[in-house]
Amino acid sequence: MSVTNNDSRTLTVKKVRVDDGSFWSSDYTQERLERDGINTTIYSGNRWGVALSHRIGWDMDELKVIVTVETESGVTKELVYYV
Repeated sequence: MSVTNNDSRTLTVKKVRVDDGSFWSSDYTQERLERDGINTTIYSGNRWGVALSHRIGWDMDELKVIVTVETESGVTKELVYYV
């Protein structure tokens, strides 16, 4: 799953939520991503991505990924992807 920053501003990934429509979901904060070695900065014109692996119990046909990003001026946006 990848995000392309078509904005002229740098974006920071604040949270990634993986949801399958049931009670199984996972949240990954900026701090957790960085602790796991994942850069959370998306410069203008660049891509950012993570691999989603199968988790026991997830309905892989109904996955929704919500990536919360923040601009340099503090504006927050949610980007929704269905995978």
